[in-house]
Formats: sequence, structure tokens, C-alpha cells
Amino acid sequence: MKYLTLTIPDASGNTTQVADPTHLSNTVTLDTLIHFGESALFAIAVLAALFFLTWGGILWTTSGGDKEKVDKARKTIIYAIIGLIVTVLAYAIVNFVKGLLTS
Repeated sequence: MKYLTLTIPDASGNTTQVADPTHLSNTVTLDTLIHFGESALFAIAVLAALFFLTWGGILWTTSGGDKEKVDKARKTIIYAIIGLIVTVLAYAIVNFVKGLLTS
């Protein structure tokens, strides 16, 4: 199996290898597994919030002026926006703390 590497020559003619294929590994570490799970949960939460935001818009559009249906649609939209904000803030906080712990 061949690996794609980039070698860059400097002014003296020496080459520097940017991607070292010996550091590549096919094993799954706990760190990569946690990072994948974190990213997957973030994507699922954002998609769910966007779905409920769209659903609230559909409910509002089809309410026909009924006050109860408009109120239900408004609450759905508000809760979807709150969920999206909480998701983004949680993701930012986790990455900030992870950056503090790994530096």
C-alpha cells in the first residue's frame, strides 16, 4: 500500500517530508473514538434542531390563523432555537476545556 506524502525542497536542496507515512495507523484509539462520538452527537443535535425549526415553520404556515396552532408553532420554533444555541455552546465549551487540558 502506498501513502501520499509531500516533500518540499528548501533553498539548500534538502527535502522535508510533510506527511510521514510511518505515523499513519489503522488502529482506533480511545481519543479518535471519543472525537468521532462528539462530532456525531453534535451533528445529530444540529440536524434535530433544524428539523424542529422547519417543522415549526410548517405548523405556523398551515395554522390558518388559529391562535392555538400559531402558539404551538411559535413554541416549537423557540424551543428549536434554544436547543440549537445550547448545542453550539456545549460544543464550544467542550472544545475549550479540551484545549485547556491538552495544552
